[in-house]
Amino acid sequence: KVGCDDPAEFEIDPGQIPLPSTVSHAQETYEYRHDDMLKRQRLIRRKRRRRQRRRLATDNRYEEEEVRTTGRFTNLVILLRFAGSEQTKATLPTRQQISTLMNSPTPDANICPTGSVYSAYREYSYGQAEVVSSITPWIRIGRTERASANRSTFRRALWQALTVLHRRHLIDGRNFDAVTILHSGFGAEHGGKDCRTGALPEERIWAHSGMIRWNRKSIRYGVSSALWGFCGQDIARVGMIAHEIGHSLFRLPDLYDRGRGLGVGSFDLMAYAWGRSNDQYYPPHPSAWTKIKLGWVQPTMIKTSGRYTLHPYETNPEVFRIDAGFPSDEYLLVEFRNDVGFDKPFGCSGAVIYHIDDTAPRQSRPGFPRIMGPVSAQWPMNGDHYAIAVLQKDRSFHLEKGENTGECEDMWGVISGSDDALGAGNNVFSSYPNTDAYQNGQIRKTRLRLFEFNKSGMTLEFTVSSPYLGQSDRPTTGNEDDLLASTPGRQRVNANTKRNANCKDNSSYAYEGPSGDSHPCSDAKASPNLCRRKDNKKGEYVWNYCKSTCRDVFLNGRNPTDICPN
Repeated sequence: KVGCDDPAEFEIDPGQIPLPSTVSHAQETYEYRHDDMLKRQRLIRRKRRRRQRRRLATDNRYEEEEVRTTGRFTNLVILLRFAGSEQTKATLPTRQQISTLMNSPTPDANICPTGSVYSAYREYSYGQAEVVSSITPWIRIGRTERASANRSTFRRALWQALTVLHRRHLIDGRNFDAVTILHSGFGAEHGGKDCRTGALPEERIWAHSGMIRWNRKSIRYGVSSALWGFCGQDIARVGMIAHEIGHSLFRLPDLYDRGRGLGVGSFDLMAYAWGRSNDQYYPPHPSAWTKIKLGWVQPTMIKTSGRYTLHPYETNPEVFRIDAGFPSDEYLLVEFRNDVGFDKPFGCSGAVIYHIDDTAPRQSRPGFPRIMGPVSAQWPMNGDHYAIAVLQKDRSFHLEKGENTGECEDMWGVISGSDDALGAGNNVFSSYPNTDAYQNGQIRKTRLRLFEFNKSGMTLEFTVSSPYLGQSDRPTTGNEDDLLASTPGRQRVNANTKRNANCKDNSSYAYEGPSGDSHPCSDAKASPNLCRRKDNKKGEYVWNYCKSTCRDVFLNGRNPTDICPN
């Protein structure tokens, strides 16, 4: 095009009017280049979609693979020294020190004062998994740390190390379940500037996991630094190594948020391996969701309303699961965290309640109320929430906002006898978090309540109540009024009851308030519509909702208009 393109690109002399054949050739060249550009764009989009599918498959790889999670595991630890004068002269931990860090059955005051990687996984799994590491000598390769700083170039460095080990007959014929690489550089996750080489974090290696094809077999590996911080000679600590073994050996996904949030924070090793102490000496226990996936815990399903007891999660494989009122693949998990073992830095104990939605994108879409007062219609109806979300008692959503990694205020029943209660939402800021189902942004009232948390010694008791659960503590004898009084919020209705007939003015016929608590009808004289009985010819127990909330009632899948007044 005149004035836009360089004539030389189309083999036309400047200042000359081209012949028609030349113009035609130029046009064909332009069309060819344009078609080639479109092809390249389509190829780029295709590769991007392929990467997205691969990433999604990686996030869900645990469900797709058969993974052995109990028994004795062999972990090959490769000590990798990079080329370069600074790396060659650096003083690194000895093979024996690394062996102590990985395998010591008891704490070592100088190397692993809280316990080794072996001890951590024995504690996490309640003795069901033993990770025993075999340590190689330091292997020097011909690549520098800067030349191995990203994942693809690091695989080339690992290939060199495996080749050296093979030539020295150090791994011939040996079977191992996973590989851990501890390298001679400082980890990029520590930030700062390497005091030896001056390398910035982007020029160093981030702790990560991956897979490599070598010698006709697939090898899963985890990478971490053998050193602590970004200066000095201190040996690495347990946290990050244990986290990467969670990937390479047990195929666990990351549970942190790659954006602004922190996922489940210090309530799971796979979310924040630094722990509440922020020093990697106390990598936290995996969450109830993770241990259930690993088969280390078999959850107890709550099927009836009543009183329940939990023992310390760190020493007892006890977790409660509640499905009642939730759609498929959505549920609650309850565990009793204590300040013992690798969870010691919490400094408190209480119930941790997780809201699980196995259909949601894992830890990539944090959701929380943006404003005070009435909540914007954008959330939670927009479907933004973690797949594994901690229902934080302080209602501050610090984990979703990335403001802290978890604290005592997030637990329920930390102060024994307090008025902690988790119930249904009522569309105001103070009612979040709650027990409403929110899968795919569709809000469903489960009418589930967890309350009366009480600690006694090393046990935690709490009460669960829901119209979708049966009653475990109903009296087997006594008159009708006793039965009604023992189940506040419900009433017996017979075939002779008229629709919307007034309730008796006593505690036997109670109405349920907005927060889920029950009151006698005498408290509702100012609002008589709050206390009405509903017709039910089958004589079933029905919830005594007020007219204004009748639209929220779903009884046995029936339309609310079938059981509620106009």
